[in-house]
Amino acid sequence: MLCLNLPNGGVVSIYNKDIFKVLAKHTNPSSSASHTFKTTVMSNLTKGKAVSVDTGLLTGFAERKGGGWFERYVCHWTPLKDEERRVRWVVLIIAPKD
Repeated sequence: MLCLNLPNGGVVSIYNKDIFKVLAKHTNPSSSASHTFKTTVMSNLTKGKAVSVDTGLLTGFAERKGGGWFERYVCHWTPLKDEERRVRWVVLIIAPKD
């Protein structure tokens, strides 16, 4: 099963799911950045370019900082192309910001 492993030991199934919706469930619901986040990622991937975007995720190990419980992470999106240089797959790596 394809999963998103959280630092607190939790597992979120991401097989056959929209990754942006999965990430939205673990980000600040009052943030208006989700549309900008998706637009930035999709715009770069459509051009075949890698992109890194900062985000805040509720992982279960967050410390109370700045009035919220979200930890800072960087999402690295890398397009993988086929022999015809078309983007076929995308590798997503989520790493702690600090």
